[in-house]
Amino acid sequence: MKNDTNMKARLTFVAFLLISIVTGAIWYFFSINQYAIYQIYTEDSVSGLIADAPIEFHGVDVGKVKSIKLVNPHSVSIVLSIDKTAPVTSASVATITSRGLATRGFTGYVYISLEDVGIDSRPLARRPGAPYPIIPTA
Repeated sequence: MKNDTNMKARLTFVAFLLISIVTGAIWYFFSINQYAIYQIYTEDSVSGLIADAPIEFHGVDVGKVKSIKLVNPHSVSIVLSIDKTAPVTSASVATITSRGLATRGFTGYVYISLEDVGIDSRPLARRPGAPYPIIPTA
């Protein structure tokens, strides 16, 4: 009798784990498909900018910084994950900016701000040879 109860408890636990893993995988695949990957290159300082820093479009949070990489002594590549519903177009530009006292090393944070500066509303396309569409910097 005790063995039978232990076996039922183990099977219930394994079933719970399997259902949790499947549910997590489904959630992950749906959430991944909601974001588009873009890239920016800048010669400006990116001091204080970190992976997972927010990306804002007209002040609304639309994504996160995926990675930051030094390309050469004068250029930095930043990969962005942005919600597909954000209106990123050929008129969009990115600016690395900060809130609070982050520039002085106190509380606050550095983030990327996206704005439209023109009337070109074509979707931003990937250039030949580039891994992702490139958003120009201001």
